[in-house]
Amino acid sequence: RCEKELACLENLAFNGMKSNTIILRPNLLRKALNEEKVSLRDHPHILNMGVLKSFNKQGVNTQIETDKEHYFVHLSFQEYFAARYLIKALKDSSTHQEEIKFIQREKYNQRYALVFTFLSGLSSEADTNICLNIFWELILRPPIDLLGIRHMQLVISCLEETSNQSTIPQYTLLMEWIAKCIKHNLSTENQIIRECLVQSLRRAPSVINNQRIINVFTHLLQNNDSNIRGEALSYIPIIDSSNLPAALIKLVALSLEDEDHLVRFYACHALGDIGQKLATNEVITKLLSALEDKSEWIRKNACKALETVGEKAATSEVITKLVRTLEDESYSVRSHACQVLGKMGEKAATNEVITRLVSKFKDEDSSVISSASEALRNIGEKAATTEVITKLVSALEDESYIVRLRAFDVLVQIGEKAATNEVITKLARVLEIDSQWVSSWAYGALEEIGERAAANVVITKLLSALENESVYVRSSACTALGNIGQKLATNEVITKLFSALEDKSKWVRSSACDALGKIGKKAATNVVITKLVSALEAASYSVRSYGCQVLVKIGEKAATNEVITKLVSVLEAECYYVRLDACQVIVKIGEKAVTNEVINKLVSALEHESKWMRYLACRTLGEIGEKVATNEVITKLINTLEDECKNVRARACQALVEIGEKAATNEVIIKLASALEDKSKWVRSNACEALGKMGEKAATNAVITRVVRALKDESECVRLSPCDALRKIREKATTIKLVIDSEYKSIRVILSAFEALGKMGKKAASNEVITEIVIALGDKSDEVRESACKALVKIGEKAATNAVITELVRTLEDEFENVRASACEALGKMGEKAATSVVITKLLSALENKSEWIRENACKALEKVGEKAATNEVITKLVSALEDESLCVRSSACDALGKMGDTAAANEIITKLVSALEGKSRRCTLSACKALGKMGEKVATNDVITKLVSIRDALWGLSPTAARAIDNILPSSARMIDFSPILVSKLCACETSLECVRNILPAELIRKFFDTQDADWLLSAIEITLKRHAAVAINEDKLMVYDSGEPIELRVPNFKLRNELIKAFTNKAKALHLSFGISSNLEN
Repeated sequence: RCEKELACLENLAFNGMKSNTIILRPNLLRKALNEEKVSLRDHPHILNMGVLKSFNKQGVNTQIETDKEHYFVHLSFQEYFAARYLIKALKDSSTHQEEIKFIQREKYNQRYALVFTFLSGLSSEADTNICLNIFWELILRPPIDLLGIRHMQLVISCLEETSNQSTIPQYTLLMEWIAKCIKHNLSTENQIIRECLVQSLRRAPSVINNQRIINVFTHLLQNNDSNIRGEALSYIPIIDSSNLPAALIKLVALSLEDEDHLVRFYACHALGDIGQKLATNEVITKLLSALEDKSEWIRKNACKALETVGEKAATSEVITKLVRTLEDESYSVRSHACQVLGKMGEKAATNEVITRLVSKFKDEDSSVISSASEALRNIGEKAATTEVITKLVSALEDESYIVRLRAFDVLVQIGEKAATNEVITKLARVLEIDSQWVSSWAYGALEEIGERAAANVVITKLLSALENESVYVRSSACTALGNIGQKLATNEVITKLFSALEDKSKWVRSSACDALGKIGKKAATNVVITKLVSALEAASYSVRSYGCQVLVKIGEKAATNEVITKLVSVLEAECYYVRLDACQVIVKIGEKAVTNEVINKLVSALEHESKWMRYLACRTLGEIGEKVATNEVITKLINTLEDECKNVRARACQALVEIGEKAATNEVIIKLASALEDKSKWVRSNACEALGKMGEKAATNAVITRVVRALKDESECVRLSPCDALRKIREKATTIKLVIDSEYKSIRVILSAFEALGKMGKKAASNEVITEIVIALGDKSDEVRESACKALVKIGEKAATNAVITELVRTLEDEFENVRASACEALGKMGEKAATSVVITKLLSALENKSEWIRENACKALEKVGEKAATNEVITKLVSALEDESLCVRSSACDALGKMGDTAAANEIITKLVSALEGKSRRCTLSACKALGKMGEKVATNDVITKLVSIRDALWGLSPTAARAIDNILPSSARMIDFSPILVSKLCACETSLECVRNILPAELIRKFFDTQDADWLLSAIEITLKRHAAVAINEDKLMVYDSGEPIELRVPNFKLRNELIKAFTNKAKALHLSFGISSNLEN
């Protein structure tokens, strides 16, 4: 009924694929309609069948569907309809020669992989075998992939999709060819073919389960070579276990007794992947025998295999064997045995298993303990039987506290299933055990067991524990009550906890406070709030104070009018600490507490007769912050800067800072500047800090002058503050002379000043400042000299005066290592201005210093002074430094040589480094590799790459360091093909994967062969074709290269080169058993 519509979609899909476009333009739609003789008037539903969607790229509102662009709702729809189009061409091949040629030409094009997969399936569903025969003739006739890897993938995928495989022409030969490929490539070390085979066969279950293929594995498992037997076993997991013949399973099981431990290892792995479907008694028996293998790997993998088999293996014999394995000498085997028992569920819930698993809580290895806990949890969750629970409850009284802890953990995980009266009673009794860890886990267990733990027996036990003579028991009882939570928010519990606020032990009072806070957070009920309000009126200072602390923990939920009113009254309490706690509540419970009444109370308190009340008011207003930033509050705080109490004045300074930018008014800044002359050192210090935080708004000459004057303050704590303040005031302060002289007597102040200069960086580079730093380089204190160097490091090139450089050169001979190292670093920051012969000579001497740090900084300095340092002497010294015992020095020397490679001395450096590659020292060789790698493409010569590729590593083949250097030197394949074909072949054959090799294309190398007529290029071309899983096919005088993108067509210059190429590729295919020698019935 929809033949016309389908024909149009098929035409559109195919021509869209040919045009390599997902977006189907209007001309493609019109072409499909015309060729299939379809009119939208007669078939209006053709474009809205749910397969196509339209959109108008230009955004023009048009109702003409043929003027819109379309696309298939999913690419697989387009691929399927394109395959349907080709099926029609196969049915009438005489009139569709263009489509026949398309199949021949594009069969190795990855973009059409799914199209040919669909085509294979559709061809077997056609009315006759004509389509099937023609399709396979086209697949198997030339042009054929000369190497064969892409051809093998195509054949396997097409075989898999053919419903009636016996009707495929030459089907038997095809399966024999695949079998030979498997047999040969399992006996070689070529990983590329093996990976391709695994990928293809994993997606082709009907092919892998073919009897011929099964026979191959059967024979391979009986091979005399243990490596081949092991490789064959590694393939077993990809075979559909439901179709595995009994004989093959038996061979796999027998492999558990193989003399080679790797074969036994793969056998365990294979049986584990086969799983419970084919877990026969014989297989399970063999796995049990493997639990006694001398190899730890085998025993561990036997456990894993039994775990995969699951409950089917849960026989009494298996469980007994696993219980015995819990005593294995290997902690890994013991751990896995625990895991297997945990997966066996109810059948493993025996007295013996549980007893032995509990005993593993005392194992010396933590992973075994964890696995035993997990196993008991799993058993408990699946079968929370009386026996399991009873054993765990008994463990709660074990003499080992670790056993008790783990028992609690398991009960916690089992959860409410374990919430029996016996368990809860035991847990409650544990609260009396005077052991911190055990009790805390008991509380956790009660909490996790949930609401049922809030039974009367538990509550009664916990409440009575509040009167225990042990401080720890009383404290722990409070914690437990808090953890169980809102179900305990009864009048009796809350009353008892409030009583505990008066306990003689601070620890108990704190725990009661925490418990009330937790209960209040979960259930801020009227009962809780009423009790807290009453607590604020209590006669006991302790109760009032802790009542406030509970309110802090509850937070915003406690912000009721009644609470806030009481807090206001508490602000007038006699006890300072109670008032302090009330203020903390106001700050913590949020905006609701910051009422006008509260603010007015705090403002009034700024004039309270008690200095501590005034101090507290300043502190609270500051902590509330911007919310109180009114003119009235700021004015009051300004007035408080003249308070008679120094602590109040200091706290007022801090409060103005915390209120934020709204407090940064001229009046405030002037007052703070005046406070710099306060008689209290703490006020002066806080005023300095406050001005610093106000930033550039405080950057007036009058303020800066006062801040600088503070550098000479008699108090060290005051002298430390101006340095940071000047940095924060920024640009206007950077030109102020920071006086660093003998008047300051305190080294801490000088160091702080230099730190401030460092933070200012280049902005601090005034003549006055630099002069002072030069003077400081001669200071008698090594800390001052080091700090002066560090300040110069931060200032950088702007400090590069002759006087500075001269002084730094002198400092290179300082008696202290840290000073010398910092001087090296500072000279490096001076750049080319420091590249004098004197400086370079001194830095070269520093390369031989005993200090690793100095040698490293000398390398860095030579790197940064630029081209003038790239002399033969310097290069020689840096190459010698590549052999330094310190990794940091070697790395810095590499960086220096790499940087100097940009200079005119590049050839000299390259020559020295290439010579170093052949040195006796392995360390020097690898460092030279790194240096050459940093120099990049400029060292991309045949000689350099040849030397690098010859640097081998015992484990990796090509040294990883050399490999990284090669990749840095050869960022593009274009540079590679400029080398000799032998070198390129070596690079392609490297064991270590090279990025530059992955980027080179087979077509580039084949083109190079055609251009040079040098057959050595074919070696590289074949190797790269293999690595990229590409295909190369010849059609008359044209060569097609099928790589990751569209096919590349190359014209073969002559028959000699054509035959030479075919011979080289086909010989390699034969060597790999990829050559497919089936003749076609159709002529070429």
